[in-house]
Amino acid sequence: GDKQWMAIDRRGGDADGNIYCAWSNFATICDTNNFSRSMDHNQSYDSCTYIDGAPHFGAMDFDKNGNVYVIGWDFNNDSTLVSWSNDVQSVSSTGTWTSVRFDLGGYMASGQVNPAGLVGQMNLAIDHSGGPTDGYIYALGALGEFNFGTSDVFFSRSTDGGLTWSTPVIVND
Repeated sequence: GDKQWMAIDRRGGDADGNIYCAWSNFATICDTNNFSRSMDHNQSYDSCTYIDGAPHFGAMDFDKNGNVYVIGWDFNNDSTLVSWSNDVQSVSSTGTWTSVRFDLGGYMASGQVNPAGLVGQMNLAIDHSGGPTDGYIYALGALGEFNFGTSDVFFSRSTDGGLTWSTPVIVND
């Protein structure tokens, strides 16, 4: 795959040490599938499976309940896509995914910043502080103007597990 990301569960408990991998399904031996996991500390990996919407060029994180979140670009709908599974950490499931599309403020494009590739990357982080913002999900993306090749860094957050997102703001000057 392309732009591979992994997250390792370090929360303790039954899923501790599980490794989750997501990637863009360009140039992959897994056809259109874009997710795999190791539940035995990197000794073996499950067959590749599909994350609904196929989020491209993003990153991963966990919430405190072990739900695995993946952010990326949805090329079919020209929007940011966040997908999560609340059962992928279970041996008895290959992962059921829920996906939400939202506007992070720009487009995943190529151009002046990187003529041979993307103008940026999307990232996702979940607050594990235990404080009043615990569980908030933060999205940050260097995204461009459609076909113009310039980019800005956009920020948005979700306070309800990814179901809704704040209006994006540009955080660079």
